[in-house]
Amino acid sequence: MKSVFPAIAALLMAALPGIPRAQPAPPPYDSFVIQSQRLQEARTINVYRPPADAAVAHPVLYMPDGGVA
Repeated sequence: MKSVFPAIAALLMAALPGIPRAQPAPPPYDSFVIQSQRLQEARTINVYRPPADAAVAHPVLYMPDGGVA
């Protein structure tokens, strides 16, 4: 019986809605809109650039379509 209690407790905790957590603010970014000829719609592009005083080289990640919600 003692081994059943932790399993039931774990199932109940998984089934209950979690406590809403505040989402971290997105980093500063530039945003601009381009008109897609192929899609016949405007697309919002968000670009994050590290601070100009950053002396460290940063890796680059290219995303074909994505954004900040």
